[in-house]
Amino acid sequence: MTEQHLRKHLPADPGHIIWPRATTDIPDDTMILRVAFLPPDVADCNRSVLVRRLDQLHRFWGQTRRQFRNALIFALPDQGAVSKSEQALVSELYNQLAIPLKGSGHGGSSEFEFVPLPVPELGRDTLDGLIGEALKSYLRTELAPSEIIRITGLGQKDCAGIMREVFPVADIARWIFSFLTLPRLRDVEPIQKSIARGVAEGLFGFVRTNHLLELDRFPLELKAEVQMKVALDPAGIDFNGNAYLILPDAVN
Repeated sequence: MTEQHLRKHLPADPGHIIWPRATTDIPDDTMILRVAFLPPDVADCNRSVLVRRLDQLHRFWGQTRRQFRNALIFALPDQGAVSKSEQALVSELYNQLAIPLKGSGHGGSSEFEFVPLPVPELGRDTLDGLIGEALKSYLRTELAPSEIIRITGLGQKDCAGIMREVFPVADIARWIFSFLTLPRLRDVEPIQKSIARGVAEGLFGFVRTNHLLELDRFPLELKAEVQMKVALDPAGIDFNGNAYLILPDAVN
C-alpha cells in the first residue's frame, strides 16, 4: 500500500486526512468530522504504543491542545496492509476505527473504543461506505431544539442564582465539536436545522447584533430585532460570533 494508492481511490473530502505523522497534519480549524487514516506501520504497534500515538494526535495540535476533539476519529490499517499490492482494494486496507470515548481527552489521556469495520463485499463496498456504516451508531444526524436548550442552559440559573437569558450561537457549535460528552456530528447542518426549528416553534429567539451581549441580561433595546416564531433559513445561520439565542421570557 502506498499513500498515492490510497489518495487515488478515496473520494476527495476535506474530512479525509491521509497518513498523518505529526499532530499538525490534522487540521483543527473547521467544524467538520475528520477521519485520519493512519499509515500502515501503525499495524505493527502493540496496543499500548498505539493508544499513546492516538492520544497525542487526538489531544494536541502542535504545542497547543486540540479544540475540536469531538470531531476526530481514526481509521486503523489491517495488519497485512503494508505488504498488500497496488491491486488490492482500498476497502481491504483498513479494518477498524478508533473512536475517542465520552469524557476522555479533556485533561488526562484520551481513551478509545476500537470498532471493527464491516467485512467488504468484493466489488461492492468502498472504504468510505464501510466507515459510514460503522459510524451509524456513533454519529447523530439530527438534534432536537430541546437539546440546544440543554446545552446552552437557556432558562436555567447558575450557581449564583442568575438566570441565563442569552447564549452565543457560535459557542453552541464550538462546544459540540469540542466536548466528547456532547453529540458527535459530521458537520454543523444538524445544529442549523435545530436552531431554525426552535425559533419557528417559539422555544427561543434569534438575533444578530454587533454588540457583545451578557449571558444574564438581554438588552430590551434589541427587542424589535429578535426573530421568533418565524421561518429561518438553516443555511443562513452561521457561527461567526454575531448571533445569539434569546430566552423567550426575556423579550416578552
